[in-house]
Amino acid sequence: MNQKEQALQLSKQGKSIREIAYQLGIGKSTVARWLQEKSRKSTANQTNNVDPSIQLEMRKMELQHELELKKLAQQEKELEMRRNQSIDQNRSKGIELRKILLPIQKWASLQLKLMNRYSDGAVPCTYQDILTMQSQLSRYEETLSDYVRIHQLDEWDDCLDILKELIAKTEEWVGQLDQMRDNIYPFASDSDESWEDADDFEEYEEDFDQDSDENQDCSYSWKTFEADLMYLEEILG
Repeated sequence: MNQKEQALQLSKQGKSIREIAYQLGIGKSTVARWLQEKSRKSTANQTNNVDPSIQLEMRKMELQHELELKKLAQQEKELEMRRNQSIDQNRSKGIELRKILLPIQKWASLQLKLMNRYSDGAVPCTYQDILTMQSQLSRYEETLSDYVRIHQLDEWDDCLDILKELIAKTEEWVGQLDQMRDNIYPFASDSDESWEDADDFEEYEEDFDQDSDENQDCSYSWKTFEADLMYLEEILG
């Protein structure tokens, strides 16, 4: 029996590499190399002795595992793309919404400043000022309402409710001013005299400058809506 066979035999008996090398009078690295060669040959023989059907099944499992890993990698990639798209869409929505809310905020801020300018909170104005304000508020409410409905942003319902209340108030003011005008200039369509009065009224209106400070013969006050205006002033943070 040569030294290599003796070394393998001693290893089977539980001897360590150092003990084998000492007993046979050879280097530890030589003993370690012989043992490694024996181990590799043993593993190769075990593999070759495996049933082919088992080997095929194991290969199928390996391929299935690789396929699952590829699917998971693709799903992760798609998920990341959707996250990025969602971020871009939210950023775009934020910009659009800001464009809608900014005029509302500025309008509310202006009304609060006008209220503070006058001690009783009543802002002098003309009939046309009220009509213009009514048109502005209606435009704000319609634009925001369409956007909220399309993007299903229920959190802006409070803002819309406030705008609707302000619009209703301007409509009330317009109705009151119209009634005052009707009382000052009564008109009957079946009266010749009334037609003459109507001509005089048209001439009077041609000379009437609604933007002149002298003709600010009415006023409006948002005093009861001050908290609502403060809310609108802060809608953009």
